[in-house]
Parts: sequence; structure tokens; C-alpha cells
Amino acid sequence: AIQDAFEDRVNIRGNQVSLREAFERGLLEIDDYLPGIVTPSIALLTTDDCLIFAQRGRKGVDKDFAPGRFSPSCEEGWDPAKERDPHETVLRCLREEWNIDARHRVEVPGSSIRLVALGREWGMFWNTVLIYVVELPCSSEKVLDCWESVPEDMAEAAAVGAVPAKTPENQRVLLNVAKSRQVRPQYLARECGAKWRGNPRDNELHDSTGVARILFALAHRFGVESLANAIAPLEA
Repeated sequence: AIQDAFEDRVNIRGNQVSLREAFERGLLEIDDYLPGIVTPSIALLTTDDCLIFAQRGRKGVDKDFAPGRFSPSCEEGWDPAKERDPHETVLRCLREEWNIDARHRVEVPGSSIRLVALGREWGMFWNTVLIYVVELPCSSEKVLDCWESVPEDMAEAAAVGAVPAKTPENQRVLLNVAKSRQVRPQYLARECGAKWRGNPRDNELHDSTGVARILFALAHRFGVESLANAIAPLEA
């Protein structure tokens, strides 16, 4: 993976080059590419085995960052001046963007918040990404209801959905989303019974960690072997 990070071509100052080539050609200004913010990228799983999706961009929020893209499920920037660690950032995200907290009768235990991967957005935003999987102690219906109660000026999503992931057939549907990087809400509703709130529209998956979060969430909940069995028919 480290070797690929140096060899894969990315856009640096208008040139499609690898990091190695950029360094050798003097294209890298180190100060410009120091690590940016630390961003917990969070996948939410429910007690009825659904993966939560959110379509970014309600009322112009985040209009300059992946507008209209689908996140499985949300992201938040860590504020080290106010938060002891990114774990607290995850809880703040659940509280502010989803109304998932004790006040709304959903208490998320610390053991349900798992850091599963660390990454870097190479050639995109140069941020450090922490991928979390959160196993919520509530149903998908409760998550959607909580989101609908978020004040409009706080909501960062135009729509949210719960996509079933329990069966191998459901998992293959989600793997096809990861493969195509396309989220089609009405198709998902017909194909596997996905439930949506708001006004979702077809669009692409979150471009830096969307695929990773789907894969990590499925592997975390159902195991790597189950995920491999779901993948096998897609590769036949």
C-alpha cells in the first residue's frame, strides 16, 4: 500500500504524476502538503443490520466539498482545542448531525465505537482520515426518526437512508455500490428494501473513503469470510 501511494498518479500542480516523480521534478512544496485536518469518517450500523447513508449538501452546507455525494454515513473534523481525542468527535457528530444521544434515548457505549483504519487523502485534500465503525444500539427506523428531528440549520444532509446488509444478497448490492461508486436510492429501495428520508437523488459515492467504509463496515459486522463469499459471485 505504501509503495502504491508513491507510484499511483495524482494531480499535483496540474500534472498527473506519482509522488516520486513530483519530488524528483521539484513540483512538491512541502509546506503545501503537510497533513491537513484529522477527519473521523464514520460508518453507522444499526441493530437490524442496516448501513446508514447520507447525501451531503442540505441548504448549501459543504457546498465546496463533495456536494450531493453519498457518505456511508458521515464525517466530522477533529477539533483538538476542544476535544481530547477523535472518539469525542464521533460522539459530537452523532449528537449534532443525527440527534443520536441520551436526550433522544440513544446512548452509544464507548465499546461500540471502533477505529478500524487510518488513511491519508493522497492528492485530494491531504487530510488524515480515521475510519470508524459505530454499532448503534438502535434500529434503522430510530436513526431515521432522530435525523428528521435535527433542526434545519444544523442538518448537513439533504437526505438519509438505511440500506439492509444482513443477507449475502444485500451485501452484494452494497458491494456493487462500492464497485460502481454510484448510489441510486430508488433502485436500492426496490432491490433490497432501503428506506429513505428527505429527497435523495442519484449521485456518486463519497470519493475518498466511501468505498472503504462500505467494505470495513461489512467486514466488521459479518466477518471477512462472509464478505469474501459475497464478493465471489461478482468476480465470476
